[in-house]
Amino acid sequence: MRATTCDRNAMVKQRWMARGFVIAGGLFWTAVALLSDYAFKSSGGLISGPLVPIVLAAIILVMGRLQEYFTAVLLFTTAATLVMWGILVAWVFGEWILADVTLIVPMTVAGVLFLRASHMERICRLTPQTADVGA
Repeated sequence: MRATTCDRNAMVKQRWMARGFVIAGGLFWTAVALLSDYAFKSSGGLISGPLVPIVLAAIILVMGRLQEYFTAVLLFTTAATLVMWGILVAWVFGEWILADVTLIVPMTVAGVLFLRASHMERICRLTPQTADVGA
């Protein structure tokens, strides 16, 4: 259901929840990269491993702060691309579950939250501001 009245509290909650998904994803994938480097004794260093998810999450956070709509479209596109990749390489059931839980669903939820916050921002911009009486 699309909102038609300005609710700044809902907008702030949606923004923080979307950012939380992005931060949690960045931290999760950084931990995965660090632990895989340690477990497989790889000497890839920070550039090829743990630094990449942190940098990507930081870019998404900055873009989400500046352009919520574009960030939502980027997250949806990335999730759809991941689904297409899974179809092309014929993932098995376990790979689909792993990709869904760790990538596709969180990116889609964050995209929806960024999109809803962007929509609420437009509504609040178009709604005339009224002073809270008695607040």
